[in-house]
Amino acid sequence: MYLWLVTHVKQRIYKKGGKLQMKREFLKELGLTDEQIDKIMAENGGDIQREQEKLNEKVKELEIVSGQLKEANKTIKSYKDMDIDKIKQSSDEWEEKYNKAMGDLKTERESNLLDKLLSAVNTHDADVVKGLLKKEELVFKDDNVLGLDKQIETLKKDKPYLFKEDEGAKKTPTFTSSAKTGAAKSGISKEQFANMSYFERLELKQSDEAQYNELVKGE
Repeated sequence: MYLWLVTHVKQRIYKKGGKLQMKREFLKELGLTDEQIDKIMAENGGDIQREQEKLNEKVKELEIVSGQLKEANKTIKSYKDMDIDKIKQSSDEWEEKYNKAMGDLKTERESNLLDKLLSAVNTHDADVVKGLLKKEELVFKDDNVLGLDKQIETLKKDKPYLFKEDEGAKKTPTFTSSAKTGAAKSGISKEQFANMSYFERLELKQSDEAQYNELVKGE
């Protein structure tokens, strides 16, 4: 009964003013009793409260969406202000520096490993031997260098003057002033001496100046 009455009153209010604003005086004019008016006012207050809560929820939702839109706009603006080409160029430069640093580190490690292995070779000057190696044919693997032994053996055959004689392989020297005999004793032929580079001759002179002088005289 009261639900029908409240609905009927609301309809009449909307027809008059379009606003849901009830006043006791207005309800009295409709001929309602105080009890009826109290119930209608209570029901109306509940309706207003529920509508206000809905409105508050919508306001909160709008505030959240508004905040999200502001953040999105800031992000978009920051992207617009970025110099993409400059960022890409900077990235490429750092990548190039990184690759160079890693390449230098790899070269240094390989060089140190060669020094370590060549220190065990019975040579007059490990640096000279190192400079004659064909590094592009070497394979560095862990603490070993594949192909190094083969190149060392080849150098011992082609350039024996770079290496010291083993103690057991030394022969009793024959003293002679002949350049030919000196060449044979050193294991270097005139042809080999003629094809030696400046640094190779320098190495021979430093290791055995007497033999070097004999070979020079024989040219």
